Amino acid sequence: MDDQGDRLRVSLLNPQNGWIEVAVSTTEEDFKEAVSYTPNDFILELTTALSLAVQGVVGVAVASCEPITYEWIFSDVTGTNMTHLQIIKYPDWNRNRKAACVVLSFQATRLGIILPFWRALRNLEGRVSAAEYREAMRRDFLSSCLQRLSQLVSDQRL
Repeated sequence: MDDQGDRLRVSLLNPQNGWIEVAVSTTEEDFKEAVSYTPNDFILELTTALSLAVQGVVGVAVASCEPITYEWIFSDVTGTNMTHLQIIKYPDWNRNRKAACVVLSFQATRLGIILPFWRALRNLEGRVSAAEYREAMRRDFLSSCLQRLSQLVSDQRL
């Protein structure tokens, strides 16, 4: 099965001091930013957005980079089996649409989008203990949400 994993790469570096570096690259675009643990749990929102997207529902995660804010939108492309990822940049937490600009836009099959993110989350969970994550990000790792996403991904691959 061609999941187009070679066209989209995602990495989550080890968290520290309330920040986690997130990198997404395609054949044409690169995005790299350190995301804050506050005011929201981006990793939880990302996992939830991916769980929605794998079911064909629009999923959104918000990343605070203090003061810059990014919306990560995962949506199906109507009439196709494709999913669209957009990362939209805002100058602050207010997320005024007039001040927004798209910094990454990528389209692939549903699993071509979901699998690289799922692998990055599983890799993070395997590299960083729950205690280390809690200390670094000041919140618990979302293992139960990741287990749910893993089940949804498994169901899609069958």
